[in-house]
Amino acid sequence: MRIIKIISFLFTLITLFTQGCGSGSSGNQDIYAGNFAPPESPYPIGYYLHETPPEGFRAVVGWMQAIDIDGDGEPCQVEVDWMRVYGVINGENIILLEDDFNAYLPTMDFYGLYRRDPWFAGDQLGDMPFVIQDSMLVLTPDVHPDKVFHWWNTKRSLVPEDADRVWFEAMVRISGGTGVQAGMDYWKDLSAPYAGVNINNVEAGASDWYGNSTDDWQIISVGRP
Repeated sequence: MRIIKIISFLFTLITLFTQGCGSGSSGNQDIYAGNFAPPESPYPIGYYLHETPPEGFRAVVGWMQAIDIDGDGEPCQVEVDWMRVYGVINGENIILLEDDFNAYLPTMDFYGLYRRDPWFAGDQLGDMPFVIQDSMLVLTPDVHPDKVFHWWNTKRSLVPEDADRVWFEAMVRISGGTGVQAGMDYWKDLSAPYAGVNINNVEAGASDWYGNSTDDWQIISVGRP
């Protein structure tokens, strides 16, 4: 874990330096995504490992996580309008999964709170508090500033064999000192349970961390073509 944090920190410094040597643009374009990452996160910068499922994996699900970045309990909020997983088939983006939060679903009860330091060490610590309001998922990470809020698509989808790429995106609005990251996992099938790292599921990728760099809605994506 320490090695990962050191590598992430060095990569952050390099990225900050290269951005600082740019053309002098101003405004939100200068806000580096790593600024919204909690210090405990081993992956403050986005990555994309698998365009399609590795051998032995057939299903996909998107996920998201949020945290009170500074852990100070100051009011902050995340609103999620929708979450979608796409497959690129014959050059077209086909929606494989979509959660639009028009209604509460019992599967949402599995959304959880996880340990912040060490990052995601151990099992789920409790249920993630949220509400479904105006066709949105709404959560306030400041009520548990010492934990990670984690949620995902309410079902999995099989990836078509002719898919050239699989990717995820979500429409969110972030208020206050919240950091939000999206990701995507491949699973062996539609119902395989979690059995440990890289056994029944493998991580396809994750986004940068996003924060309230805009007062409006923004799209977070992973692997978008």
